Amino acid sequence: MRDRINSCVTARVDAAPLLKAAALFDRPLKFSVATPRGKGSVDIDNLRLSDGSRPATLIANGDFAAGMDRWFFSTDVDPPWHIHSMPVAVLFEQGWFGMLAWGTLIVVAAINGWRSVREGETLSATAWAATGGFLVCASLNTLIDEPRFLALLLILLWLSAARPWGRSSAVASCQPRI
Repeated sequence: MRDRINSCVTARVDAAPLLKAAALFDRPLKFSVATPRGKGSVDIDNLRLSDGSRPATLIANGDFAAGMDRWFFSTDVDPPWHIHSMPVAVLFEQGWFGMLAWGTLIVVAAINGWRSVREGETLSATAWAATGGFLVCASLNTLIDEPRFLALLLILLWLSAARPWGRSSAVASCQPRI
């Protein structure tokens, strides 16, 4: 049986600036409790946060009487929870429709990007090559979990699939190739 150490930790923090900022923007405060990595465990109960002017606590369900209501569990160690392949993650999160939609978008961008490479369009060719590099990395990791990387992929696909304005394929095919 593990040894249990019961202790009470009290920390006094001037929360007035935080409460003033929260009231100004009308958004909730985030209260985090973290434990260091290791083999030990911590049992947390009866959390209270007050501004000092009133005895009421500012944390809802600080005694965990309602279970995990109003609490969000997260971990900084993601390998047990993370799918490390973009195609598998898309299939898991978006189903076959998502696979079809992403596949169609990637194939259209690849075909149009290849045409742009053959026609000498530098912007589309560069975006096409960058998209290829992104997708190679995405085969080993789910890069679209982060909104910035998702936006990057969508912009690269758009630039790869973009056809030059004002040029028809007949005019482009008549130009000499170097």
